[in-house]
Amino acid sequence: MVTPGTFYFDNDRHCTNAGGIGAVGFRVGTEIATVLATGTVWTKVPPTIRLTLKGKAKPGVFGRDIGFRIVQDLAKRGVDLDYRVLELAGDLDQFSLDERVALCSSPTEQRAIGVFIPPSAKIVAEARARSKRPFEPVYSDPDAEYELDLTLDLAEIEPQVVLTGGVDRGVDIAKMSGKAINHAFIGSCGSGMYEDLVAAAKLLKGRRVAPGVRLFVVPGSELNTKRMQTDGLMQVFVEAGAMVMPAGCGICSSGKMGPVHSGEVSISTAADNVAGRFGAKDAELLLASPATVAASAVAGVITDPRDFQAFPPKGEAA
Repeated sequence: MVTPGTFYFDNDRHCTNAGGIGAVGFRVGTEIATVLATGTVWTKVPPTIRLTLKGKAKPGVFGRDIGFRIVQDLAKRGVDLDYRVLELAGDLDQFSLDERVALCSSPTEQRAIGVFIPPSAKIVAEARARSKRPFEPVYSDPDAEYELDLTLDLAEIEPQVVLTGGVDRGVDIAKMSGKAINHAFIGSCGSGMYEDLVAAAKLLKGRRVAPGVRLFVVPGSELNTKRMQTDGLMQVFVEAGAMVMPAGCGICSSGKMGPVHSGEVSISTAADNVAGRFGAKDAELLLASPATVAASAVAGVITDPRDFQAFPPKGEAA
């Protein structure tokens, strides 16, 4: 339904994830009724900030880690994303669709109105194979003007753990390694794609969730649930002791299912980690990539997924 080059209005602010395929979605909230009735709504064109990603990500560093680092880096520079579009540029061909979606997730929580990643030839080809209507991708003009033009070195990024209170509070995982956890969750609009589930299953296969840890796995769509059953991932999660829940937002929807209790420590791939989001307001809510969450659930403490030696360099077979 949404293809490269699409611009659309949405009722959900996480429509920014459409930037992963080279589309742009703006949340209009209650004004969605006007869109449904008339097909349009008044909108102020936002400024755009361009962030050029240079270099190659280290093995074991995932799109979600990079997304966390992006908002952390922008916050340290004093960059305000409020009602701005963040456009990514640079060495982007290394990122698959699931990683591109993950890159879009965290800027949303910093109030970006949109995120845009120029679609690669592979992304466009995949979209043409699935789309039921013709489309043309859109790219920025060579002389496009930006409010800010920044760069970030991917080679410097380590797996991240985000501290309670906002997605911009990320730290390198070494600073949190060994911290005991009680609760773990893999899913949400930022990490619920099939490839995210595969990354977690690689670490869980043949292993068990640590005693005293509750691990919840929530596929992002019913299609993913069916693929998990067909491809054997469902069995991996069940045998590991994880609880697989119905497709959707899961625990990320304000902790209406699988909540945390007072004083507990949670590590998850949720969209946000403001205090009280999963239940008890004094619970500690940490964010990380699906691989880090899976590794930590098995170990019972926050653990670098690279310690499991499950991830070869990008581009090589596992």
